[in-house]
Amino acid sequence: MKGHYYKPHCKCPGLQKKKCKCGAKWAFLLDLGKKPDGSRNQKKRGGFDTKDDAEAAAAIMMEQHKTNTLPEDVARREAEEQRKLEEEKKEEQRLNISFEDLAEQWYEVYKSTGKRKRVNTLKNRRNDKVRLVACFDKPAREITHDEYQDTLIQLKDGSHEKHKRKFTTNTLSNTHVTAKMIFEFGIKHKFLEENPAKGAHVPKDYQTVEEIESWEDIPDFLERDELLIFLDTAYLHGNPLDYEIFTTLAYTGIRIGELEALQEPAFNPALNKIKIIKNYINYNNYTKFELGPPKTTSSIRELDIDPEITTMMLGLIEQHKVIKSTNSSHLDQGFIFGQKVGRYIGYPIPEGIINQRMKRILRISGLDKDLSPHSMRHTFTSLMAEAGVSLEQVMEMLGHAGDEMTRRVYLHTTKTKKKDAVEKYSNLLQNTINREQNVTQLLPKLV
Repeated sequence: MKGHYYKPHCKCPGLQKKKCKCGAKWAFLLDLGKKPDGSRNQKKRGGFDTKDDAEAAAAIMMEQHKTNTLPEDVARREAEEQRKLEEEKKEEQRLNISFEDLAEQWYEVYKSTGKRKRVNTLKNRRNDKVRLVACFDKPAREITHDEYQDTLIQLKDGSHEKHKRKFTTNTLSNTHVTAKMIFEFGIKHKFLEENPAKGAHVPKDYQTVEEIESWEDIPDFLERDELLIFLDTAYLHGNPLDYEIFTTLAYTGIRIGELEALQEPAFNPALNKIKIIKNYINYNNYTKFELGPPKTTSSIRELDIDPEITTMMLGLIEQHKVIKSTNSSHLDQGFIFGQKVGRYIGYPIPEGIINQRMKRILRISGLDKDLSPHSMRHTFTSLMAEAGVSLEQVMEMLGHAGDEMTRRVYLHTTKTKKKDAVEKYSNLLQNTINREQNVTQLLPKLV
């Protein structure tokens, strides 16, 4: 090691520097070889009163260099060790990321990237995520293909300990798609090496004898006379908007979310028509809601409505105009069925609240049925079938590309008509055919 001792700040002129009298401090410059990158490893220190002090300090530094204990080298090594520890910790966290955390990371990326998602699509993906997280309370890397496949089977037959219910093939198919996306996201970001959902299959529905025998089970709905009692009770004893909401649901068959999202531009009173182009999403919080497209493409439709419904809706619009002129807190977004009284004037009523109101009216009216606002769609289907409207037309008005429950309600209602038709046909044959006489005439005559 080479060392150089000097006074870098000496102000003495010329040769007098060798006998410096200006009081400049001593310094040293040591050459400690080369750094790992090949550059020169030089150390410089200053501020010593005498050359002896500088030499003593240089000797200590050289000893520290030999023993690898230079403060800066120690600090660098500690920083490097800390960096490695942090990397190892991140690697451990990466390898042991829980399925819940992985699913949450995926969902945040999924909802904010790529093609814009429908509100209902995001809601369904979120529900899938919640369903899967309940099934896999462990690191995502530890989920095996067999475990994932067994979970699908348990969800299908209702034996899963966390859910205790049976899921339809359609629901599980969508959940399976979500699971595959979550696992692929994990592989992309190196949380996983393999996708346990790859190659797994959703158990398909098959009908047992008991299920075939119970095929005629249909959802509950209101018969014509029951509907009249229900609407009369809503008119006399309901809360504000109860009568208007339930009457419109019964007369049009639209979904509750479609009714809540109905705004003035979608209403054509001159032609007695409404356009269904939006769906209202809310989680029982008046002020936080979203308006998205209807449930499916076939749900986007234009409906003819009864003139009485038109008159009712015009009345609601006029009432809101009066309220807006006197109440600055009114939510001026043109919701036809927005609240007229209370704290949230102008806001649609969340579905959960409407469901409670329906149960109240059912109780007051003495109708012993457990129904929800969605039951009005089945009521509408039944009354349309009774009126002789074809199933295809009913499906179109409901915005269904195909729905098994709607079909069952329709066929249940038309069953009596079919029975009457068979009886009329049978009576016709009985009136025109004498079986015994005609059959006898066909027999060969005995000689």
